[in-house]
Amino acid sequence: MNRNTILAVVLSMLVIIGWSFVGPKLFPQFFTRPETTQPGFVSSQDDAGAPEYARTYPDVDQRDEITRDEAWAETPQETVIHIETNKLHVTFSSLGAGIKALKFKPIDLHDHDEIPFIENQMPPYVLSLQSLLNRSDLAKRPFRVIDETPFSVKFETELSREQVTVSQEYQFMDDSYEFDLTTIITNRGNNSVFFEDGFEILVGRSIVGDKKDGQFKYAFYMEDNAKNPVFEKYFGKNKYDPVKVPLNWTGLQNKYFVHIFDPQSGYTDIVLRRLKNEEEFWITAKTDDFMLSPEEQIVHQARFYAGPKNFEILKSYNQGFEKISNFGMFGKIVMVMLATLRFFYKIFGSYGWAIIALTLLVKVLLHPLTHKSFQSMKIQKELAPKITALREKHKSDPQKVQKEMMALYRKEGVNPLGGCLPMLLQLPVFFALFSTLRSSFELRHAPFLWIVDLADKDPYYILPVVTLGVTFLQQKLTPSGGDPKQQKMMMMMMIPFLGFFMFSFPAGLLIYWLISSLVSMGQQFYYFRKK
Repeated sequence: MNRNTILAVVLSMLVIIGWSFVGPKLFPQFFTRPETTQPGFVSSQDDAGAPEYARTYPDVDQRDEITRDEAWAETPQETVIHIETNKLHVTFSSLGAGIKALKFKPIDLHDHDEIPFIENQMPPYVLSLQSLLNRSDLAKRPFRVIDETPFSVKFETELSREQVTVSQEYQFMDDSYEFDLTTIITNRGNNSVFFEDGFEILVGRSIVGDKKDGQFKYAFYMEDNAKNPVFEKYFGKNKYDPVKVPLNWTGLQNKYFVHIFDPQSGYTDIVLRRLKNEEEFWITAKTDDFMLSPEEQIVHQARFYAGPKNFEILKSYNQGFEKISNFGMFGKIVMVMLATLRFFYKIFGSYGWAIIALTLLVKVLLHPLTHKSFQSMKIQKELAPKITALREKHKSDPQKVQKEMMALYRKEGVNPLGGCLPMLLQLPVFFALFSTLRSSFELRHAPFLWIVDLADKDPYYILPVVTLGVTFLQQKLTPSGGDPKQQKMMMMMMIPFLGFFMFSFPAGLLIYWLISSLVSMGQQFYYFRKK
């Protein structure tokens, strides 16, 4: 493969990867999802017939006329309850008995403070009820605390008109990112009560994004009997009609953390809404309608995971939670790569050395193809004088030059693209490593030498400069039968182009690139100098 082809492949690869990395930061308006129409639309309940329970937050049909801040301008006074475990710090509000804030306890030495994940300044709060008996004001209704322990809290309120009691009970474990929610609806009256549309509970709203990665935030849901989750990126100001689908599990995620609502009983559907002028989704879990006889109650239970997107932890639930990592078209390769990196990490105790070991393993596996590639390049180097003579002979007829060159290659048994195969086979590995570094919790804050985070760029820009220099040297040493003027022009274009992307690449990706280039140069030096 001549040098021009190599450069074309490298530049194409960089355009694809680099654009996916820097594009959302530079041009977020082009990465928004277009307004779409989806089947299964639902509208929120109209409670205008209940005057003492005036509508207090915008339903779906009103989202163009009202914002959440206007809707919640008058909110009753609230009290807060704090529950702290070894993993979580959760702040509950008496308004709606939901989660006002959730923070993770420091995970490694680089986390000097608690890590914020859920931060809501006003109702509706996460896991508060959104509608019951055609009323939409439960999310700001004051609940009272009827039971509290270091790892549990139970809230309760009454709907006096129907003599219905609503309670929300949360149960935590000291060393777990998981907790349980039990919602109990009890009929205390003497008459049966029909809950025409059941009720909805707010599974998720907004979460804290990752400022280093363009506020990376997604909503997702797994439909019942589906193989893979559906992802909704909240970016921009697009409006969505509400979508209702059969519920398996759902939640929100940022770059490294996730919360998952996993219903255990009672919840049947998910409703996804977007508010106007707000970069957030409202995800609610909905129940079917039900009837309660006097003194009868109905219990709905759910498991709530709020923690790191650690592949092994999520996979241990055996519910497909690990699929929320969304590694894209190279997902299977990423899974193999993560397993390989974890294997080498157990040996070396460093993900930096693990990446180097992975690079060497890839080079060993591709060695037979690399050997054939060097054979092809060596013959091309030997044919360089003949090709130069052809150019001089037919310098006024480029097509004739190309025809004669191909005839010469056929005569000598040379495939001019023979050097491309090893590089092309490395592209999936390169893309997969990029995806791994971009969103794998395992590599969060992974240090190596002077680098404090392999998933982030080199703070001192040493790796980009060194890698760029090695890449330039490698191309200079690569034999080619191409036009020298074109080669020089391509090299002049390549340096600033490569540099632009390299200075934004994660340090771990540059380590892979640097080691791969150094090994290739060593192989090339050895092969072209042996007799």
